[in-house]
Amino acid sequence: MASDVRVKSTGFVAAKPSIRQLQGYLQKRGGKNNQRPFKKRWFIFVPETFKLIYKESPKENSQLGEIDLKLVTQINALANFSFEIITPERIFILKAENQEDQTKWTTQLNSIKERINSEVNRRQVSINSTNIEPLSITIPISEYNFLKENVTKNQTTNNFKHMAESLQQQLNSLKQSEESLQQQLNSSKQSGESLQQQLNSSKQSGESLQQQLNSSKKLEESLQQQLNSSKQLGESLQQQLNSSKQSEESLQEQLQDNLIEMRTLTKKYNQLSQNNEGATTKINQLKD
Repeated sequence: MASDVRVKSTGFVAAKPSIRQLQGYLQKRGGKNNQRPFKKRWFIFVPETFKLIYKESPKENSQLGEIDLKLVTQINALANFSFEIITPERIFILKAENQEDQTKWTTQLNSIKERINSEVNRRQVSINSTNIEPLSITIPISEYNFLKENVTKNQTTNNFKHMAESLQQQLNSLKQSEESLQQQLNSSKQSGESLQQQLNSSKQSGESLQQQLNSSKKLEESLQQQLNSSKQLGESLQQQLNSSKQSEESLQEQLQDNLIEMRTLTKKYNQLSQNNEGATTKINQLKD
């Protein structure tokens, strides 16, 4: 300890330079039962009084509150970069920005707490002693005496308070879990309703597609009937065409027969004409 501290004539022990510079932004949960949301606060360790004060920003002169580190019983790291500082009167819940800051704060605060406890256990100073040595403790003599006299009777009270606050925190955590589960249940219901709507929409789409399919089938059947009618009409026309060809061939034969007959008649007519001329000539000769 001698290499880490410097004794002052006022009865205080100065902190290490690194601990003296312990300051920065932390988020602090509001309310004695820590039921309020986190708020960002500027924390500064004051080595002369061994108190951790906090205010809204570094520029603010007035402080919002303080934590007396001489009365701290425990400093525990929590999840999500949070940590708790337990005192007889209250449990402070603080939250750092990241794991590195959480480790820095908890390590240095525990170092301060261990230094206070070490000095108290080592000295065991009695204020009624006639030969009081110059104190080399981390707190003023009056505060040390108060701490020593009250540490035993406060320990039981602290335990009960800590248990009550711990139970309250568990109850709050259960309430938060219940609210979270309720939100998840509501979200699941909404998802179920959305899926039901999608299912109904899919059913409607399926029915619409089925109707379109049925319409397509009917249209296909109608076209098939038209095709069959067209085939029948084509066959009928083909038959008519074949019949026309046969009639044409028959007429062609009749025409040829008529031509032959006409030629025969023409020959007979010519012969008759020749005979008539011969007869006329003979008649004329007879008249002469």
